[in-house]
Amino acid sequence: MTLPQLRSVSDTAPASPGGPVAADVVMAQAEALLGAFGSPLYVVSEAALRESTRAFARGFAPSGITPRIAYSYKTNYLPAVCAILHQEGATAEVVSGMEYSFARTLGVPAGDIIFNGPGKTRGELSAAHSDGALVVVDGFDELDAVISIAAQAGSGRPFRIGLRIDLSETGWSRFGFRHDGGDARRALERVAAAPGLSLELLHHHAGTDHRDPAPYLRATRALCRIRQEAETLGLSIPALDLGGGFPANLSSAPFAAAIAQGLKQSPGAAPQIVVEPGRALIDPAMWLVCTVTATKEIPGLGRTAVVDAGINMLPPACRSAPRPMAAVRPARGAPAPTSVFGPLCMPEDRLAERAALPQLRPGDPLVIGEAGAYTLTQSTQFSAPRPAVVLLGPGGAEIVRRREDWRDVIAPCALPERLDAAHKERA
Repeated sequence: MTLPQLRSVSDTAPASPGGPVAADVVMAQAEALLGAFGSPLYVVSEAALRESTRAFARGFAPSGITPRIAYSYKTNYLPAVCAILHQEGATAEVVSGMEYSFARTLGVPAGDIIFNGPGKTRGELSAAHSDGALVVVDGFDELDAVISIAAQAGSGRPFRIGLRIDLSETGWSRFGFRHDGGDARRALERVAAAPGLSLELLHHHAGTDHRDPAPYLRATRALCRIRQEAETLGLSIPALDLGGGFPANLSSAPFAAAIAQGLKQSPGAAPQIVVEPGRALIDPAMWLVCTVTATKEIPGLGRTAVVDAGINMLPPACRSAPRPMAAVRPARGAPAPTSVFGPLCMPEDRLAERAALPQLRPGDPLVIGEAGAYTLTQSTQFSAPRPAVVLLGPGGAEIVRRREDWRDVIAPCALPERLDAAHKERA
């Protein structure tokens, strides 16, 4: 089948994060995209993705910081997305052996990879050491393994490491070495006494989707103090990693200013600053386009619509705030509060409560914005295969992940012959 030539956002004007250009192009093309590639459908704008990455970096310039941007693979490890971000100069931050393999397959040099996460196996640690990747050590058991691997390797390549420091009082406290309890100091002492280790950064991740820069100021100040403490043990740490958590569609400038303010108390040469954005880069550049399948007026709830995309495609963890929604076809009457449900047979399959939408009808396309962060990596095949992903590039629309069908759902399964035979007898 010959697909229609679809206009790309790159063929119009430069996109800006959260700005109208890319969204307007997706809205204009929504029906043609659904007709060509099926519904529901994820749509990525290459131009918007490139611009959101450049805008994020530009936000640091007024503060005098040139950050090293290590893209958080867990946010969206679609190869096309990662490849674009690497072309824009981002390196890779991974949290599993699988993501590490993805980055290496995409050609990211091991020396540019930051290997984070609390669940690394000894085999993964050994491979990262052999390759020359930087491993952020998450706890004392992992530190023991790192010291052991470095000792076995002898006087060859040093084991490049960072230490994750926990400064929080929230659920994030299960990660890293607690500072207030003295664990961070003990970890520094272990590193200083162990041969074959190269401590290159201190890492802290304050949470997700922050709107307030204050946690970055507090974290920078604390990491600077720990860096000074490390110097008393003979350790010179060249970099501080402030993790991710940067929000979508907000300038990075206030966060950069907070980091710069925190650096003022650090004597001597300023450390290199590493950041690990995910949501801030991909959310402004990706949409979920779906189709209304039914509408109802429900007592006590009011106007409702059912669409063919459920929370398995936009998981609750992806929806830290209500996603923007827009109807594509000409408005029928004034917008009114509308609850939007997915097709799953579960009461929590609700994509929006009281979204301001015009009167919808079956067959109407609906565009859901900010659909890039964690949607693909946390999507499931509950009740339905996962949709295709289309990239709007310079030459038009390109499939970058095909639509699954029912065979993909059962492909990893095995049916014992005795059960298969019983099935054939019943048939």
